Amino acid sequence: MTDTNTECQRCGRAARGGDGNPNARIMRRARKGNCVDCATIVILQRLDNMHGSKQHGSLLPAGFTWAEALALPHVREQFAAVMKAGNADVKPDEIDWDRVIELWNIAPKEERGLFD
Repeated sequence: MTDTNTECQRCGRAARGGDGNPNARIMRRARKGNCVDCATIVILQRLDNMHGSKQHGSLLPAGFTWAEALALPHVREQFAAVMKAGNADVKPDEIDWDRVIELWNIAPKEERGLFD
């Protein structure tokens, strides 16, 4: 894989891009896209939007916030297991969970469709 420098399309931060592993089904490196932290946010927000309860509007129990959930070690371990199962190019220790929590509610730099 050839690494390249790119800019995150969500937060604008410098990111490590490159030719992704064609076998990666999650968090594949690319020449443009999101940094590791924003990619984590996008994945979790899409899951929450797709599979969240109609009553509660989220996968989380009522009264529980994503910031609280993402601070829990077992939640992080479960996400690492999903990454491993999905053959991610990214390693779990590349995720800055404090930054993920900090950036959770920022608006993307640009509107993008699901397949952009």
